[in-house]
Amino acid sequence: MIIMWICKTKPTSLFVFGALVLGLCFEFGTGAMCDLCTVSEATANATLGELCSIPFLYNFTLQYGCVTLHGVPSCPVATETYGAPKEGSWAPCTCTNSECITKETSHSGGKTIPAGIQCVFPFRFQHLIYYSCAKAYSHGQQGWCPTETDENGDFPFGQWADCNCEPTGTDSKYVCSNGACVPGESGVSLSTCQENCGSKYTCSNSKCVVNNTHGGSLEDCMAACESPVYKCVQGHCVESDGEGIDYDTCTKICS
Repeated sequence: MIIMWICKTKPTSLFVFGALVLGLCFEFGTGAMCDLCTVSEATANATLGELCSIPFLYNFTLQYGCVTLHGVPSCPVATETYGAPKEGSWAPCTCTNSECITKETSHSGGKTIPAGIQCVFPFRFQHLIYYSCAKAYSHGQQGWCPTETDENGDFPFGQWADCNCEPTGTDSKYVCSNGACVPGESGVSLSTCQENCGSKYTCSNSKCVVNNTHGGSLEDCMAACESPVYKCVQGHCVESDGEGIDYDTCTKICS
């Protein structure tokens, strides 16, 4: 199930219990600059320089840059329609601020998009928002982009082409929005954003749910879901059968 709303200021995203909830709060089609993430080391299933499939789901949240797996910045090179990484698709990656234009691209209907037209970001495709070239349904390794969008981020049929991107030499910036690091000119580096940006979770009915008021990290929540959880009742911490927190946290807030 996908739930979506649109406004014009800042993006948010969240994945909870099988429902992809997207808050789309920004202006579409504002420029050709993007943060392009590519494979930095070849693997059995990924080629050096191949485009990452972004956005993708990781830790219940849509990700717009590399995430750290086993100490290595990584991304999937293939995802399902709703953003989940395909099995065996992970590879080491790096992201660079880039400016993207089109390659000459011929469509099956006979239309040809010439080379040199500026890509337009962000845009919407199949319920997801893209801040960079899309890997979905791409026949190549460098992705594609639209050359125009409407106010909802949609682009006219056939108005897309393969990407041709060049690094700008400037650092990529990210901002934190509801636990997700998304591209933003006023932001910080991706690693700094990821260190300081994250939703808080509590255990409810043996599952981790977002609770930014009294929650903790996802890792702590997952551990708590395997242990008894507590709630505050009249100044005392009692074991809970439903939503709760670990005992130490409960004693801190229940006084």
